[in-house]
Amino acid sequence: MSTKLTEYKTTKGALELTPQEVKDYLVSGKKSLVTDAEVMHFIKMCWYQKLNPWLREAYLIKYDPKYAASMVVGKDVFLKRASHNPKF
Repeated sequence: MSTKLTEYKTTKGALELTPQEVKDYLVSGKKSLVTDAEVMHFIKMCWYQKLNPWLREAYLIKYDPKYAASMVVGKDVFLKRASHNPKF
């Protein structure tokens, strides 16, 4: 697994994530089933959408090796984005 540090800014401040941190602390379900590719995809999704998984704005979930991990955005993210839209 890569130990590459990904740094980016969120609405709550700067964030640093490593693949090992994601696997150790941020996976819901069976951590041992998550692949390196799924972890990197999750990190890049968080980076691109400026989500902070430590604040539960995004979740990486995997229970079955037959299926890919699910990446879920928390409902509060959508509510926060909607409240910043003047048409909402």
